[in-house]
Amino acid sequence: MKTSLRLAGLALIAALILAVSNISHANVQCTDLFEPEKINRAGETAEELSQRFTLTENLVLKLAEDRMISVNHLPAPKGQPTFLLLPGVNRSFSLDEPAVALLGKLGNGVITFDFSTQPLSVVNLDKKTTPHFEKKKVTLKDLASEVENLVASFKARGVDNIVPVSLSFSGAVTPYLKGFPLIIETVPMTSNAATNPELAGNIQKLKSLEIFNPFFGPVINRNLLDFGYRQQWSKQVDRIIGLYKLPEDKKESMIEGYLSMSKAAEGFDWKNVEVPKDTRRAFLVAEGEAPELLRNQLETFLRLSKSNKNVFLFMVKNSGHILPSDQPLAYAVLLGNILGRGEFTDELGGGFFDPNAKQMTFLTRPEMEVAIEKFLKENKE
Repeated sequence: MKTSLRLAGLALIAALILAVSNISHANVQCTDLFEPEKINRAGETAEELSQRFTLTENLVLKLAEDRMISVNHLPAPKGQPTFLLLPGVNRSFSLDEPAVALLGKLGNGVITFDFSTQPLSVVNLDKKTTPHFEKKKVTLKDLASEVENLVASFKARGVDNIVPVSLSFSGAVTPYLKGFPLIIETVPMTSNAATNPELAGNIQKLKSLEIFNPFFGPVINRNLLDFGYRQQWSKQVDRIIGLYKLPEDKKESMIEGYLSMSKAAEGFDWKNVEVPKDTRRAFLVAEGEAPELLRNQLETFLRLSKSNKNVFLFMVKNSGHILPSDQPLAYAVLLGNILGRGEFTDELGGGFFDPNAKQMTFLTRPEMEVAIEKFLKENKE
């Protein structure tokens, strides 16, 4: 019975791919995909799945004496992809949270980690070691290099077919990644100004005041901005220290780490980055996203889609910005059984996923572009 259910699930996935390849404006019921116990793309038995979950690892990757990365790893079954879940600025993933555990149960491997600038990585530094970000400015390219180093270390251990998946802030890091066949952008920060319009407005106000004090104005305004960042991140660090029972002796360094990430993202916009065209890039956005950020995400996709057949977009209904938490099953299904397969034709533009109706609407590229343009027109500010 279990075998027949797995085969039925895999047959449904094959039907989804067929629908995308051959049918314009295809509406597909995905009811069985929402019953993970019926579908394991690797064909694992319950015993094999349980055994694989006992092989999870908690690691620390040492990039330098002053630069560590905290890592968690759930191995993939043979021949299946491993999803590298990049963290958001406020949070990273744990292996036991619903969306991640579901990805594993569907027959995939998972790697989660924290950038070297985030508390769970900072806490691994020796007490006498000054973190690298307190000695040198951090850039988004620096954070991208951490991702590439992490992937290289796992490939050296025989872990292949690694698919990076961004979350919010790390959507400003993934455009700098090179050499990946597929990257999935989950609610990405396509523009720092669109992500935090109020902060962007305050920065512009501060810059406009520099004209009245051309010598000391920039320094004063930099200090004012950093003071605001520090107030925000101090509260976040207190929360993380309490949540994970971390030692408080590195609190100041943890705040500085977050401060370095804020500075790295200042002025960032996808339109200013040359995104590699040889990477298939799937945008996974939320219908209930903050309006300004959603508009920028959709405009970013449209701009890329006009000249790049390797990008497509899926919008999830009934979800806000933290999509993996709002719709964990939909997130796992989209990554593990649809997007992660990477078997789409150039004709695919994307689609709309309704978790409540358990239905996916696939659209060709021209149809998707028209649908987004219509959505933007109907949702003008």
